[in-house]
Amino acid sequence: MRVVNSPVNMFEFNIQYATGKTSSVSLGVRVPIAGDAMSLVNQVEDYWIAREPLQVMTLPQLQARERNGWILTVGGLAAFLGVIVLFVMLNPPG
Repeated sequence: MRVVNSPVNMFEFNIQYATGKTSSVSLGVRVPIAGDAMSLVNQVEDYWIAREPLQVMTLPQLQARERNGWILTVGGLAAFLGVIVLFVMLNPPG
């Protein structure tokens, strides 16, 4: 969600609809804002940003977030494999 200023002030929502198991359709929905409701607009925008912080992150912040996720995933996999190797070494088969 964001506030768009052209041609008039509007809320813009980007919505994804699932159309099947592996496909989706993205649509943008714009809702006009009354001219005297700008204080309410700021409250709504602040609420939405607090609820969906990824919407206002910059590209480098999103890339760092993705990189940290991969580091945690690979680290967890390495720890899991280490526990398996340790278990096999302490309890050799047969």
